[in-house]
Amino acid sequence: PDAIYSLRGGGKRAYLTFDDGPSTDLTGPLLDVLLEKQVKATFFVLGNRLQSSQARGDLLRREVAEGHEIGNHTYTHQILKKADAATTRDELVRTTELIQSIAGVTPTIMRPPTGGYSATTEDVTRELGLAIVNWSWQSCPEDWNHKDDPDLIADFVIENAANGHIILLHDTNSATLAAVPRIIDELMKTFVRPKLIQPTFLIDYPVSLSPLAKRS
Repeated sequence: PDAIYSLRGGGKRAYLTFDDGPSTDLTGPLLDVLLEKQVKATFFVLGNRLQSSQARGDLLRREVAEGHEIGNHTYTHQILKKADAATTRDELVRTTELIQSIAGVTPTIMRPPTGGYSATTEDVTRELGLAIVNWSWQSCPEDWNHKDDPDLIADFVIENAANGHIILLHDTNSATLAAVPRIIDELMKTFVRPKLIQPTFLIDYPVSLSPLAKRS
């Protein structure tokens, strides 16, 4: 299946997603912000981070308990575009098994590191029941390049987010954490939280990304 870069239909929505966590320093404070503002997000987690400490496992359990969606971001941040089937399968299976054992949920979505993927990636993800979810480049602030400029990150997202956009951020960047409250506050002037935490979307998109839903 082709990767998903945006989700449209069923109302005007934007989607907050966070890659590369959990971070022992930043994911907890981010979850505090999301809880305070009653916003749900999707976390694409790395298997080796989960396995590295109990604290990160606790953060994963908290993400699930507070109603956030969990996606698979491979075990080692492996670039999958040139990876063979065995490597791709190992990266994804190890991470899914960790998520299952730690938090008791099975991810149905994955995001390839850097967004790159191949026909082999498609074959393996189909075999494993994982939809490939990338992001909307138009509203991506490339926060990994701006580790000391939360205003730039927030301004870019606020100015460019549009209906159906999947917004890529990282819960490993302190500048992103600083930007998130303003991103949410400004988007909420146009977008409001839905009543349902995990709404069902068009059958063409077999994923459940918890959105900010726009007033009609």
